[in-house]
Amino acid sequence: MRHERIVVLGGTGFIGRHLVARLVAQGCRVIVPTRRSEHGRDLKFLPTVEIVETDIHDSAALTRLLAGCDSVVNLIGVLHDRPGEPYGESFALRMSRWRAGWSRPVGASRSAGSST
Repeated sequence: MRHERIVVLGGTGFIGRHLVARLVAQGCRVIVPTRRSEHGRDLKFLPTVEIVETDIHDSAALTRLLAGCDSVVNLIGVLHDRPGEPYGESFALRMSRWRAGWSRPVGASRSAGSST
């Protein structure tokens, strides 16, 4: 069986942990980046999960992580922020950074032979 290589951003969160388990059950190889590896301690026992301690807000680190991936799932959310419309100013800043950097990692993933 072919193991699809999938990166799950936010894979150590509540929804992410359940998604990772389902993907593994379907035979996928799943890479879960996290700021602290202990956040993925429950996932490390799944047979085709790789926990990677990294900063996904670092464009170079994200580009390396996505190289050769078949798919990327983004489940990262903002849990706490200052009040604002609609989600507060730091949410807007994070989103603008993601939008600015997203084309490079996806392009790098495609150039590495991925179908992302």
